[in-house]
Amino acid sequence: MNKSTIIWIVGGIGTAVGGYFLYKRITRPTETFGEVETSNNGGGSSSSTSTSTSTTNNDGLPLKRGSKGEKVKQLQRFLVAEGYSIGAFGILGDGVDGDFGRLTEKAVRENQQPFPTFKSMYPSAVEGQVSADFFNSNIKVQY
Repeated sequence: MNKSTIIWIVGGIGTAVGGYFLYKRITRPTETFGEVETSNNGGGSSSSTSTSTSTTNNDGLPLKRGSKGEKVKQLQRFLVAEGYSIGAFGILGDGVDGDFGRLTEKAVRENQQPFPTFKSMYPSAVEGQVSADFFNSNIKVQY
């Protein structure tokens, strides 16, 4: 094998590997931290309080990695009750801390398996995230 053939082979392998990781980066789910951006109204404070009270039903949904708050605590209580281990965080050391992190995401993914079946029951489902319809029908009332 001559030198130019080896360079072509190595270059082709490098291009394939680089293309794979670029594809994975482009197609990964978008992660946002904090859902506060939706209430950036420059109007009076009375309009911002009225919007926050009118959207409390689905505010912050879907729950995904980086989400925080009471709805995440409800989700985590649901996961613990279902037998998933989400760490030793929180006041009781059971993982319920209101922060949707790596272990909570792992438990959500495990709960959604097999995902095609789960998706057929909850059409708006995204793997690793908790949709509004799943939250409202399974978690909101009980936890």
